[in-house]
Amino acid sequence: MKKEFDFENLNLEDYEYVQEIYLDDEICVELNEIVEDLGLSHKITFSKTEPEEEISSIDIYTNYKEEDIKPMMGLQHDYNEIRDNPILKDINISDSIQQINLNKLYEMDSSINFFDEPSDEQFIELLKNIEIFGIIEPLITIKDEMGNYMVVSGRSRLKAMKMLYKNSGSEKYASVPCRILDDSTNYSMIQGIVIATNTHYRNMSREAMMKSIFLLDEIYKTSNMFRGKSTASKVARAAGVSRTTVNNYLELKNLSSFAMDLVVKKYMNLNVAKVLSSKDIETQNKIILGLKNNINDIEKVYEMMKGPDEAVYDKETNSMIKDTWELKTARVNKKIPQYTYITLKVAFNDVEEVFTGINDLRRAYALKYLTTRNNGLNKYFKVNFNEHDLQQYIKSGFLTQKTYDKLATGVFNEIIKRA
Repeated sequence: MKKEFDFENLNLEDYEYVQEIYLDDEICVELNEIVEDLGLSHKITFSKTEPEEEISSIDIYTNYKEEDIKPMMGLQHDYNEIRDNPILKDINISDSIQQINLNKLYEMDSSINFFDEPSDEQFIELLKNIEIFGIIEPLITIKDEMGNYMVVSGRSRLKAMKMLYKNSGSEKYASVPCRILDDSTNYSMIQGIVIATNTHYRNMSREAMMKSIFLLDEIYKTSNMFRGKSTASKVARAAGVSRTTVNNYLELKNLSSFAMDLVVKKYMNLNVAKVLSSKDIETQNKIILGLKNNINDIEKVYEMMKGPDEAVYDKETNSMIKDTWELKTARVNKKIPQYTYITLKVAFNDVEEVFTGINDLRRAYALKYLTTRNNGLNKYFKVNFNEHDLQQYIKSGFLTQKTYDKLATGVFNEIIKRA
């Protein structure tokens, strides 16, 4: 069943929060200025007082075979692969690995590490791997003014270690191997590290992918290191996607909060979203609210993009009146598609009969609409078929060459003569 949005119970005020997720140029520049003026620890407030989300009680695994364990992709992810990421080439991070006590480590705010948590199954797998192999890849951390360490990369490993320590009390889980970022590392670089260490080995939601691309684009644009250079290819490499994907998503940066939410939840397709993004936010919302679940009808979107006409004919008053968005919306929604597509699936032994019927229809259509005389029939009645399949049917005797030739021709006189 077609996925549709509930426009009847819509409140646009519910979508104000999206502006806090998709950072624009001005906000990103202001954040960097604050970083430079005040320093990292004063710039970002990390919640350490809220109770941690606990996964329901999981027993320590003792009854499993070592050969049944499949290391998580995160554990196999080589640190050098991360460091090769363009966003991280020039990070200042310690080469030495330090063991840091669990009570000195805390997670960063979820607004910065916005990636999805692993599923329960993935988390259980991580617990098993750590029990057997330990922490293979050190966490990336940065020290705050209180002497504690914020985890920039390794949130799931930190949670797993805390659970293992809580359930077993073993000192081998009391501390975690970490690499430490230089204290001067700014907000943009920290955000880049979070994205770079997550995008290459996580199954991301569309929302996370879009946020990653938008933020990486801002990081490159506002960084003195990359200013003045083309960023699309760097963003693509850092996010682990193609440059085309990056450019497609970057075209959506001007979408309204409401439109962005519809894209994220897959109520609106990307082609329509790119078209809408050329308009101001107010116009975008007028078009979406006007078309409602017709929003993916690109022809109607294009018509709405033109806005109200100067004047329209009113049948009731038999006169021209000023056009409005309401009148325009009503007219556009009444429009029907000029043509549609039909797909037929035909059994091999019925191919000759079905194609003969289609040829008869084409002939009748051509005679009815003589304007198709100048080889224009395919514009109104086009038949596509699998050439490879039909050749096999001809060889096997399930389709005659004559019927095939009638179907394949697009010449008006040939259709009339041979049908």
